[in-house]
Amino acid sequence: MVAKRGREGAGREKTPLERIWHFLWYEDSVASFAVISDSMEHDQSFDAWWARQEDLYLQFNITRSDFKEFPMQSGFDKGDIIFLLGTKPERLEQGDIIVFSGGKEYPIIHRIVSVDVAANGARRFQTKGDHNLGQIVNPPLLDDDERITDEVEEEEEAAHPGSAATFIERHFDIIAIYSWFLIGLIFSYSMWYVVLPQMRIHDVAERREG
Repeated sequence: MVAKRGREGAGREKTPLERIWHFLWYEDSVASFAVISDSMEHDQSFDAWWARQEDLYLQFNITRSDFKEFPMQSGFDKGDIIFLLGTKPERLEQGDIIVFSGGKEYPIIHRIVSVDVAANGARRFQTKGDHNLGQIVNPPLLDDDERITDEVEEEEEAAHPGSAATFIERHFDIIAIYSWFLIGLIFSYSMWYVVLPQMRIHDVAERREG
């Protein structure tokens, strides 16, 4: 089941905790991405997972030792919150994890398995989800403007900034600010809804005893 944007009772005022959750899960924020598919999950030990996937990766000249050097070589699970950091396409390498648009409502998060550079310098990235037993191909039942593919071209990113994101074009300090902002919100929520009510109850009890 795919998570949907929006909630029931949109007219109701959200609590601070609900606002934090809405920001993390629903907002197209510059620093967060909620994983809503299992395409990057590793549901077995690495050895068992590799035994099932080895032939696929060898097609891209990726060996077991190569994969062990990749970032997040154990994948991640559906529901995880991923912090994104921007970079330039020419800095992306085989094994890097990127987020891009596949022509559908929700973005795709996959690992680069091949980087092809054309004569004019344009780069094309072939990707694959760690959990998948193959690359996404164009389903025959979808129209051309609805197709999903595991190929991302640099030209697409230049023509449609934001529709195909290879990590969001921001610096690390954005993540630091964002993290402290979340800590501040959680602290404020705890003070307002937990600590202060307990202090009021304690104060009332003391007055009654007095």
